[in-house]
Amino acid sequence: MDTKWFRAPYFIILMIFGGVMIIAMVIDRQDRPSPIFDNSPNQTASLPIADKKVDSAVMDLPLDTLTERLARKLEKNPNDIPGWTLLGRSYATMGQHKKSVHAFEKAMAMAPNDVNLRVTYGETLITSADGKVTPKANKIFMTANKIDPQHPGVRYNLALADHQAGNSQKAYDVLTNLIKEAPAGAPWVKKVDDLLAKVSGELNLPVSPSGPAPSVQPGKSKGTELSSSEKNQEAFIRSMVDRLAARMEKNPSDLEGWLKLGRSYKVLEEYDKAARAYEKALALAPDNPEIRKLYREMKKSR
Repeated sequence: MDTKWFRAPYFIILMIFGGVMIIAMVIDRQDRPSPIFDNSPNQTASLPIADKKVDSAVMDLPLDTLTERLARKLEKNPNDIPGWTLLGRSYATMGQHKKSVHAFEKAMAMAPNDVNLRVTYGETLITSADGKVTPKANKIFMTANKIDPQHPGVRYNLALADHQAGNSQKAYDVLTNLIKEAPAGAPWVKKVDDLLAKVSGELNLPVSPSGPAPSVQPGKSKGTELSSSEKNQEAFIRSMVDRLAARMEKNPSDLEGWLKLGRSYKVLEEYDKAARAYEKALALAPDNPEIRKLYREMKKSR
């Protein structure tokens, strides 16, 4: 079973920060290998962000400019699967969903049996649809299921689709089995736990027949040591979030900054800090229902 599925919290935080660092690395790289994802089946490579040096002039460019430069780079190097995957995610972050679909389709045409790629594509579609498993996303997961029915990302997302379609018992069965089979150090356990808790509550069933598996914090593994690259990556991401927090103390009127900080803390599962950041944002925009909703969610998650 793939133990590296959902080793993506740091990628998510980087995209929260605008995605500039990731795209800048891809644009800046020369002939040296610097894959964002390992394209071997059922394997997602870690992202050695802190080990990369990027031209500061490139880093200062806005996300849309960097994204378009990446698109032009891919026109010259159309066989770059990680590049197309990143481009798809970047366009989705910018709300340009048609371009996102085109980029992912390019990547999948070159790697039709890459289940991690299909999961990434499907989950990007879900994010773009505010958490709903769309028919297109469901079709992608169904195809991936034929390739690797044991992939935890495939099983989780099909369970999510079942739950949203009203097949909660089926979703419960899949999720409880995922928890039972989770290997030590699996970083996706927390996400499965969260959905299982919701489904089991609706069905008035125990969270798990044998009890829920312990959750794993982002960037940490049970019984395993982080690699040097992963430690560097964790330290780098933490420093980004800490610098933003320090900047917000000096510039408390920056609404977008508080929202960015709240989202980052949410990904890190530091819900108290996320709630405080959203509270600051709500004070600046008291009539914004979305911010109020985020603040309430984080208060409940404490």
